[in-house]
Amino acid sequence: IEGMPEGDSWYNLHFTAENISTIKNSKGAIDLGLRIDKKAKVSVKGPVVIEPLSASLAVKLARLQIKTLQPEVPISWRGVTEKE
Repeated sequence: IEGMPEGDSWYNLHFTAENISTIKNSKGAIDLGLRIDKKAKVSVKGPVVIEPLSASLAVKLARLQIKTLQPEVPISWRGVTEKE
């Protein structure tokens, strides 16, 4: 991923999607899991609806160093303002 510190690796990625449809109010499900740099575990799982777009996802993070994701977080979200 662009901006990630060199040496970090994402692996053991799995993603499944079931019953995903563009039919209005049709409910499907996603399950995403991965490991980051051999330590952190990330899991995102739950029901999704494409039309209208909605999701109720359970997000689990374990041993994830925030520093790893810092390049991906916009400066404005970190409470830091850019100098003009």
